[in-house]
Amino acid sequence: MDPAGEGAFAICRLPVEAGEEQKEEAPVSGFVVERRSHQDFVELVMYHDQVPSAAPRVRVGANWLDPRQTGLREFRVAVPIKPGDSAQIPVDLYAQGSEVEQVLLDRQLVRPGIAHDLSFYGGRIKLRFAEASVYTPFFPQVEVFQPQTPEELLVASAAFSVGPEFSFDRKVEIRLRYEGGDWPAEKIGVYREVAEGKWAMVGNEWDAANAQVGAKLRHLGRYALLADLVPPEIDALRPAAGKVVKARPTIRAAIRDRGAGIGREENIELVLDGRPIIAEYDPDAGLVHGHLPEDLLPGQHNLLVRVRDMSGNQAEVRSEFEVR
Repeated sequence: MDPAGEGAFAICRLPVEAGEEQKEEAPVSGFVVERRSHQDFVELVMYHDQVPSAAPRVRVGANWLDPRQTGLREFRVAVPIKPGDSAQIPVDLYAQGSEVEQVLLDRQLVRPGIAHDLSFYGGRIKLRFAEASVYTPFFPQVEVFQPQTPEELLVASAAFSVGPEFSFDRKVEIRLRYEGGDWPAEKIGVYREVAEGKWAMVGNEWDAANAQVGAKLRHLGRYALLADLVPPEIDALRPAAGKVVKARPTIRAAIRDRGAGIGREENIELVLDGRPIIAEYDPDAGLVHGHLPEDLLPGQHNLLVRVRDMSGNQAEVRSEFEVR
């Protein structure tokens, strides 16, 4: 084992006892490929499940590329991308003991000062760039992946990794095709993966004519069409039901939504004795505070907290308390 923690191994043959027949086992090997998109090239990283006996090779058309070894079981190769007649570049990966794997790289060029309307995977994902969106030419790369989502979010269509992760002067439009289901359109949105397994809704512009859901972006990244059917959770309501409090009680509730999220403070309502009061929402703490304009009169009072998330799911909680 080296200082980095990588190890090597050797397979040894044991002596064969008399009368026993030795069986030959075919070596089993494999690798996975990770794409890392850049402005005009894609770096392919090959992770082998065993230490390979020979370096892999990569063919792009009639040209052969030699990957460089960057780890005991890791090889990398940079594949340049140039404009051409075809929309994609086939890249064949050869590794001893494994079947040939082909990767398709996109070669649709986006240039500054020109509007672009690009389509990938047969129109399942579309990207629209305004004339002033980009400041440097590049080749967008799109790859399908299987998203990991919390149980509150349901996968409504394929998920796509879109690179490189540029930022744009003006927002870029993404449109994902909704390929059918029983979920209402208002429950479906375009989500961006902000951390591993964590998603944030970025838009839900429904295009019924083309069965697409759109959003405006400033960054490329990992996006999926997800559905949120679960209402927010409200608890820790203060004053709690049945409590006796003073004339100026603390009015507060804890709010949690693991799906589309709470988009605006206006989506949170505090209603006291049938009249709305000012609500102040702290999204980091997940708390909403109510501000009373004056002391409450002695007697019974009713408090209603109503919350609606960005998918239109609504929850409400009530409490009746007494002021003495």
